[in-house]
Amino acid sequence: MKDSIRFFLAAWILAAGCSGVRLNEQQTTIETLRKQLQEHSDQAKFRSGRITALEDEKKDLEAQLSASHGRIASLEKSNQDLSTSLESNKGQLMRKVKELIAEKDEMSRKMTDALKEKIGLKATLRNKMQTAGEAAAALSAERDALRAELEPLKAEKEEAEAEALRKLEKAKADGASLAAALRAEGLANQVLLVRSGEALKLTLYEAPLFKLHEAKLTEAGNALLDKIGRAMKAVIIGRTLRVEGHHDNSPVKGALFGGKSTPWDLSSARAAAVTRYLTETVGFDPQRVYCAGYGEFRPVSINDTSDGRAANRRVVLALEPSVESSAPAAAPPSPGIENGRPPRTALPSAPPSPAPASAGQ
Repeated sequence: MKDSIRFFLAAWILAAGCSGVRLNEQQTTIETLRKQLQEHSDQAKFRSGRITALEDEKKDLEAQLSASHGRIASLEKSNQDLSTSLESNKGQLMRKVKELIAEKDEMSRKMTDALKEKIGLKATLRNKMQTAGEAAAALSAERDALRAELEPLKAEKEEAEAEALRKLEKAKADGASLAAALRAEGLANQVLLVRSGEALKLTLYEAPLFKLHEAKLTEAGNALLDKIGRAMKAVIIGRTLRVEGHHDNSPVKGALFGGKSTPWDLSSARAAAVTRYLTETVGFDPQRVYCAGYGEFRPVSINDTSDGRAANRRVVLALEPSVESSAPAAAPPSPGIENGRPPRTALPSAPPSPAPASAGQ
């Protein structure tokens, strides 16, 4: 009996254990089925949304298809219109094609003519180039001949320039020598010495050479010319001496040439008086001395003041290169006088004022 009870209890316990295990398995299965159900539900919702989107897309595609049908119809109509237009313009286009063909033929003809002309121009150019080459050769030969001719001229020019420079240096040295001789004679403050190129000019003012309105040298004037003559003897060799007489524009009293005298008359007479004294008393060669009177026409100052008029009443001794020395000589003044009375046919023009020359120039 006890064994039976024990067996029954063991069987019940075993049965209860088995039921618990089966219950757990069922709960797990239920949970799994619940999850699958939820997934299927989510998938159903997604598919429902997708179906809705596809239906909307279908509507859009149907609308686009309808628009495409309209566009195709429009294009077909446009194509028909274009075909009609082309048919209507076909005759005109054919005429234009013919015109273009004719124009092309004309251009071809012109190109052929241009090509022929080009060939002719090339031949002409070759001839001209040949002629130009011959001319260039002739010019080259002429140039060589000119160069051969210029060589001695170049040497002569260089020699002339060297000679001119030598003479200029000699004029500077003579100027310094004359300045020193004038200082030795005590005339540094009584005469003005300037050099202009190769020419040396001494300016002597009216006093003490002459009295006012007179052409006769004073004793003081004679003494002054003696001193100047001694100072000039060393530098007058190889030069000519031009004695210039100048005056202001004031009226001249007295009659020098048998009538009413003018500043021109007085300046000429004074120049002649100085010339005669230098040749007859001092001993200068008369063939190398000449005189000229310029009257009031070459002033060095204004004639509105007494000092200006006094500066214009002067005698200028101009030592110039002589013609024999082959140096450029100053042209004889015209009008003026040469050992005689001045002509009355024209008025002298004013010369450029020379720059002062010191003893070292």
